[in-house]
Amino acid sequence: GTTLPFQLLGAPGIDHRWQEALNEKGLEGVAFREAYFNPTFSKWSGQTCGGVEVQITDYESFDPIRTALTMIIEQRRVFPDHGWRSQDGGSSFWLDKLSGNTEVRLAVEAGADVDDVTALWQDELAAFRKLRERHLLYG
Repeated sequence: GTTLPFQLLGAPGIDHRWQEALNEKGLEGVAFREAYFNPTFSKWSGQTCGGVEVQITDYESFDPIRTALTMIIEQRRVFPDHGWRSQDGGSSFWLDKLSGNTEVRLAVEAGADVDDVTALWQDELAAFRKLRERHLLYG
C-alpha cells in the first residue's frame, strides 16, 4: 500500500528487530533501513506499519531471490505468528501463491535456511536450462 513497492515493506506489529536480523545476515549488495510508515491504500491503509526499506547498494552482487527468501525466513523467525495466512484471512497461504507450491512455505516452517530452500528447485532449474539450450540463438 505504498508508492515504493518491493522497496518499503512491513505491517502493523513489525519493529526494528526485523531490520537488525536482516542486516546481521550480511547479504551482498543490499542493506535494510528500519522504517515506519502509514500506507495510503491496500490492506494496511491508514495503519502504522513497521518494517524495512530495502536499499540496493551494489547491483552487480545483489541477488533478489536470496534477498527475498532471507526476508521471508527472518520475518518468520523473528515474528513467527505474524502474517502467514493469505490477506483474505482464509485457510490459504500467500507464500504458496507466490511460489506456486507448498514446498517453500513448508521448508521455511520446518526451519530451513536460504540454501535449503533454493535447493528445492535446482533439479527443475537444471532440466529447464537443458531444455532451453536448443532455443537459444546466441549461446
